[in-house]
Amino acid sequence: MNMRGGLLTTPAYIERQRQRLRRPIRQAEVLYLEQLAAELRALRKAARLSRSQLGALADTSASTVRDIERTTARTRRTTLERLSRALADTQPQIGPPKKLLARLAAAAGPALAPESDYAIRVESRRQRWARKGRFGSTAKGRPRFEWPRAGESPREFKARAVGRGWTLCPHCGTVAVATTNAP
Repeated sequence: MNMRGGLLTTPAYIERQRQRLRRPIRQAEVLYLEQLAAELRALRKAARLSRSQLGALADTSASTVRDIERTTARTRRTTLERLSRALADTQPQIGPPKKLLARLAAAAGPALAPESDYAIRVESRRQRWARKGRFGSTAKGRPRFEWPRAGESPREFKARAVGRGWTLCPHCGTVAVATTNAP
């Protein structure tokens, strides 16, 4: 069962998930993770993004965003950088990426996970994918996804997307893709 108030949101389940990690989450870190979760959730909702949308824009999975918001996993500063960049790109009025990163990092406090020994390798892979034109890269010129705004009709969304030179998804017509970061 995966719904609010269901099995996957009970305190006992969340505590078991915290203890399954390679480095289990200590009780002293839980308060910081809860602050980070609340901050990220508020920013994501202000940007009107679902977890999967934010994950796609930030080159991470929806489950990563879910685990951060559930406080069942620590996160690294580089992940917070990608999340803050994606949030700022989607809704510039919520603030610049550096300020968002500072807010998220301050909320995480000592519960922020150390960087991986393979961080350089992972970043070079992302840059290589960007040069090859793969979706979800972190380099400038990456594809940008746009969804209809709240209360926007499909006709209005299509007019806005086409007016900016974006391409609508041929399958669903509800996601627009642009190859630049220009709004």
